[in-house]
Amino acid sequence: MQILVYESGNEILNISGKKNNKFSISKVIETKIDNYISKAQSDDNFNLNEEFSKLQDEILDDKSNDFITIKHDIDLIFKDKNDITYYVEIKYNDDHDTGKFIDINRKFIKTYAYLVRKFNISSKEKLIPILFYFNNKKMKGNIYIPEKTNIYRGKNFLINF
Repeated sequence: MQILVYESGNEILNISGKKNNKFSISKVIETKIDNYISKAQSDDNFNLNEEFSKLQDEILDDKSNDFITIKHDIDLIFKDKNDITYYVEIKYNDDHDTGKFIDINRKFIKTYAYLVRKFNISSKEKLIPILFYFNNKKMKGNIYIPEKTNIYRGKNFLINF
């Protein structure tokens, strides 16, 4: 993580690497995320880029007051010199053979929603969610998260940041 600071002047936020961060999410958004995951699995006409962008807009526009509060870990969150914040969920590899794959993606999107609420984010340009795999190997592709904009693999992450 320190290379992000040393090489480019990024600032790692203090909730990075901590396991017991307290977050809130509205019940409305939690349901929308669960429905999004189900739709990605079952709708043959699911347009990933369009649907993910729409879900982000719904998360950003949420004004609900019916919250669920949980404790949750954050692998990495940092801010660059342009005041853009990046939330990074770090995984070793893209392993579709385990039952955890769906849960990883659901957790990733819900954590993005927690962070939007915690930091009062109002635009997609101010908080960028990234799913980062250390390994370059790509299995079948991700049907939940757009590959070109929100998934980084191997050295690609370090080259960009």
